[in-house]
Amino acid sequence: MVREPWPFTYETESWLQLLSTHSDHRMFDEDARAALFDRIRTAVDANGGRVEGDYVTVGYLARTRDRLGQEDDA
Repeated sequence: MVREPWPFTYETESWLQLLSTHSDHRMFDEDARAALFDRIRTAVDANGGRVEGDYVTVGYLARTRDRLGQEDDA
């Protein structure tokens, strides 16, 4: 297994655009979502106008087994 963290930075509006793609935000009706996003916008702007963090990519390498339980040579 290999873990590779990589940083992200989103400006306020880019962060809100990303959040608008998440199903837990999309399920709100339009007025509730707008109110939520206004509060998020205010909070992000009050803290420098950026959201920063790390994504982590994880890679796995595995061998396959044939039907008899033997490791595949490929």
